[in-house]
Amino acid sequence: MAGCLLADISHMGPENEFSDVVITTDGHRREAHSLILAARSAVFRRMLASHMQEGQLHDGRRHIHMQDLPAIVLDQVLEWCYTDSVSNLDLSGSMDLLMAADRLEILGLINRCSQRLSKMLSADSHSLPEALELAQRFSCTALWQCLSTVIAKAGPNFSVEELPEELPELRAMVRRERRALLDRQARGLRERLAMVPAPRPAMVFWRQQLSQADQKDFVEEALHAEGGVPALFHGLRERLPGFLREASQKRWEALDASAKQGFESLAIEDAEQSEHARAHLTHELENVRKELALL
Repeated sequence: MAGCLLADISHMGPENEFSDVVITTDGHRREAHSLILAARSAVFRRMLASHMQEGQLHDGRRHIHMQDLPAIVLDQVLEWCYTDSVSNLDLSGSMDLLMAADRLEILGLINRCSQRLSKMLSADSHSLPEALELAQRFSCTALWQCLSTVIAKAGPNFSVEELPEELPELRAMVRRERRALLDRQARGLRERLAMVPAPRPAMVFWRQQLSQADQKDFVEEALHAEGGVPALFHGLRERLPGFLREASQKRWEALDASAKQGFESLAIEDAEQSEHARAHLTHELENVRKELALL
């Protein structure tokens, strides 16, 4: 949007005549603006404000050298700093960028990479061991937190005991998140169990198909039996539902067996569906309880 601060900054870009910072890594050189870097990264802000070599002036510019930061990752970091977005990231690239964001304390980029990684790893759990190895090697807190959420959602497919013993913090995070997830599942299952309807008798299905004319006949019978329209003003309105149930019960009992057969079949089918739903939900709830007991 024209005139938007972020849009104006992104159009300016890092390679600009007003740049006052030079960042180098593995022979790769990029220019940037100290104000943008300091606003986006707490680490860059400390570097630029300190008397460290990374923040010292050379030829009128601040020079920062980043060790162990691939050139492509530096480019992606700068893309985020200027545009608040990053594109074309695969699984490996997302992990590399997340570790860089964690190292540079760029919170917005940490959140974006974590969201993307969670989706990717949830769809491809075979990459979890690689991600765990990276989190352990580089002590990347953000990657650990991302992995704890993914592993917790994986449930029995990835046991906490499979995590390295030298990662007690990750094990604890996974247990906490998994327990919270299972507690929510258990509450949801109990609510669904309470909503499973009780089996309905055959007469209910017969009453559901009664026409408006039939229902009108019931009302007229009630009025006639109680003394006509004036009876509505003497408590009939409150007694009417009970009368209608009684009248429909009498008509149901008067039906022959062949007329009742179809409705009785519907009642049997309804009871089977309720029982199946109740058994399925009970089984799921029992599995959740067992998994909770193992945590």
